[in-house]
Amino acid sequence: CPWDVETEFAVYCRKRHNVSSVCRLTVAEECSLASFLHPERAYDNGDMIHLQNRVLFVQSVAHNAKEAPILYPPRPSLDNEFDHLVDTSCVDGGAAEKAL
Repeated sequence: CPWDVETEFAVYCRKRHNVSSVCRLTVAEECSLASFLHPERAYDNGDMIHLQNRVLFVQSVAHNAKEAPILYPPRPSLDNEFDHLVDTSCVDGGAAEKAL
């Protein structure tokens, strides 16, 4: 197949809200496409998380489940994001107040 089903399905899921309801894939069709996905590509990018959540939701609907699991992307690392020095000179009577 010359198509990358995973990429095409990810794009479809991302743009699904723009697709007319009569043109959307059925639950059975989405489940069929889900069988072509590679689960080891779990956290490549935001599209994969969105795609996996869509597949989990569709599978839950197909099995009449009351709940569907949700995957979240990994939390970003926030190392060295803030100043190492806490400057309180503006409230402690710093240089600006002494100049007056």
